[in-house]
Amino acid sequence: INAKGLFRFPSQYYMFSWMLCMVACSAFIKLNYLIKVVMLAGMALTDIVLVKVFFPTVFRRSHKGYELGIVLLGLISFYYPSELSKNVNPLLSLQTEVTSRLDFLWKRQAQTNLQSMREICSYNTQLLRNVLPDHVATYFLTHDRKNEELYAQSYVCCGVLFASIPNFANFYSEDINNGVECIRLLNEIIFDFDQLLDDERFQCLEKIKTISSTYMAASGLNPKDQNLCAWVHLTALVDFAFSMKEALEDVNKHSFNNFKLRVGISHGPLVGGVIGARKPVYDIWGNTVNEASRMDSTGSLDHIQVPRATAQLLEEHGYNVQYRGPVQVKGKGTMETYYVLGKKIARVRSMNRHPS
Repeated sequence: INAKGLFRFPSQYYMFSWMLCMVACSAFIKLNYLIKVVMLAGMALTDIVLVKVFFPTVFRRSHKGYELGIVLLGLISFYYPSELSKNVNPLLSLQTEVTSRLDFLWKRQAQTNLQSMREICSYNTQLLRNVLPDHVATYFLTHDRKNEELYAQSYVCCGVLFASIPNFANFYSEDINNGVECIRLLNEIIFDFDQLLDDERFQCLEKIKTISSTYMAASGLNPKDQNLCAWVHLTALVDFAFSMKEALEDVNKHSFNNFKLRVGISHGPLVGGVIGARKPVYDIWGNTVNEASRMDSTGSLDHIQVPRATAQLLEEHGYNVQYRGPVQVKGKGTMETYYVLGKKIARVRSMNRHPS
């Protein structure tokens, strides 16, 4: 207010500033619609009280000396925006709240869909890792592979294991529930074998497949294991075979059976790869695979049979081996084979002190 008691700015300036506050309140403050209506009603009432009660002559003083048309224009510009803002702001507030609620619902729906997509992706990844070795699954997930593209990898030294239950064929019978109970027991055995692979000692092993009651696994297939010495993953494979025998004994105790495991192990070069486009299957090929299979088929119940080269490597690294003798092997002729009996027991020598 200046020295003459008049406002320094036209009254429309204050009115429009008040309207701007009302618009800001209705548009940008995130409150419930009814709360905004109460706030706007209070602001409108305050505006009316200030203009009609406390400063009734402000408009006339600020336009003193103007012609009647200008005064009428001032009245229109003063009261019409005020009434318009009082009616429009609640509607604007309602529209803002509706938009905010819809935006919240859309965001929540988007987050739900995104979480569902992540779960499906995780499930598909886990399913792929159950079918393929981890390093192969990682390759397929990180590369845009065409259906015709071949995935194959050569390995210098890997271990291969074949473990079969020969007397399961005599146990199987379709007389009991069409053989379902027999298959259920076999599934329990294979499940126990699979669980052994979760042990930290056997992280370098990969299950390849099962053929009827024969379990096939390999060691040294992961590229990060290529820097390990051959005996490191090979001894893990032999320890896995002994753990399989123990797991089978536990199943025998609970099922009152007398299943025996027959194991054949060999080591050497091989080729691993994925074949098939629709239902890809990972498999390994090579002389080492055939040799391990023959060690199993020509072996004895409850024994682990290995060829000479494998036996020498195991004996050098703490395993007891027993010479079996020459065995006629299909496709190989006569081979000298050995049984792996277990780890050597460290001998502790006691040293007696002699009195001086």
